[in-house]
Amino acid sequence: MDHAELKRRVGEHFLSAGFNRKSGGWYKSGPDAILVMALQKSDFGNFCYLNVGVCIKALSGEPFPKVNGCHVSMRADALLAVNGVSVDLGLNMDEGTPEDFDATLRVLNEQLLPMSSEFLDLEGLRRHHRQSTFKRALVLWQAREILEENSGVGDAMLPGEP
Repeated sequence: MDHAELKRRVGEHFLSAGFNRKSGGWYKSGPDAILVMALQKSDFGNFCYLNVGVCIKALSGEPFPKVNGCHVSMRADALLAVNGVSVDLGLNMDEGTPEDFDATLRVLNEQLLPMSSEFLDLEGLRRHHRQSTFKRALVLWQAREILEENSGVGDAMLPGEP
């Protein structure tokens, strides 16, 4: 499978899950956040990474942020630590087989999409932050303050505190 075919097939999967396509990424908007999925072609081989980003609406008015402009960003394999290998192998256009790609789509469908749908509202984001789901993610300080608000995590001050 070549890069264009891989991107088309992954894209079909996200579109069927309610995402919209824009500028090389797939977007899903919720009440408090925008979820972004994007494939990144490796500079070092014939494989791709699946990047995941969460843009908190209270911090940005951007309707279609790039993953690197999101408040929380990570690779899908970091988010799905147990099944990261099967995600990576399915996106490897040299070594991955059609069966590996199908396994990747199953992991995305059964684990990544249900989990990431919980990132669309602050309650779900805060719960995942408390559970250390984002321990291998880049979380900007502005987002960290919001995620730690009223959660008992970190040193964030509650509104009205000195």
